[in-house]
Amino acid sequence: MATFPNNILGILLFCACVMVIGLIQALIVLYGFGRPFLLNDQIQMSENQAYYKRRILEVIMRVPI
Repeated sequence: MATFPNNILGILLFCACVMVIGLIQALIVLYGFGRPFLLNDQIQMSENQAYYKRRILEVIMRVPI
């Protein structure tokens, strides 16, 4: 049976790193949608960029938080 480690600093630092990486990914997505020329051609020509933006952010933020 697994036991909880006595030193939890490593676990806390790992969790913090995962959350920070997720937030950085979200900032990159927001930056990309702020400058449409950086986006995929399909998304650039789409009338519903807000849907793509929300969906990509949902996928990114589902994991770290």
